Amino acid sequence: MLVGDNEAVHAGQVLARIDDRDFKVALQQADAGVAATRAAVATRLAALAAQQSQIDAARATIAADEADATFAEQEEKRYRELAATGSGGRRGSYGGDAPVLVFQPLSGYMRGKGTRACLE
Repeated sequence: MLVGDNEAVHAGQVLARIDDRDFKVALQQADAGVAATRAAVATRLAALAAQQSQIDAARATIAADEADATFAEQEEKRYRELAATGSGGRRGSYGGDAPVLVFQPLSGYMRGKGTRACLE
């Protein structure tokens, strides 16, 4: 306090000075809290973007596997029809030791496993 009790004062005279150090420290703490929260939000947004990329990749894998399954089903149907009519070559009639690609029936096909084929 710059003025004592019952002391006469003039208009515009400074009566007291407030120590603002406590308020400045509180403001700095609040600013630090805001910065930490913004950093946490940015981290979570980055994690969300990464997860979305993984989801998109998984969807693309599923689409590719479904296309493989459709192709395998079509090939199986075609080979069955050829075998039923006696059309096409028999195993080993291609000459030499050329491998023949045989598609296995898709019973038990599971998403994400893709087509099952083997070389005989």
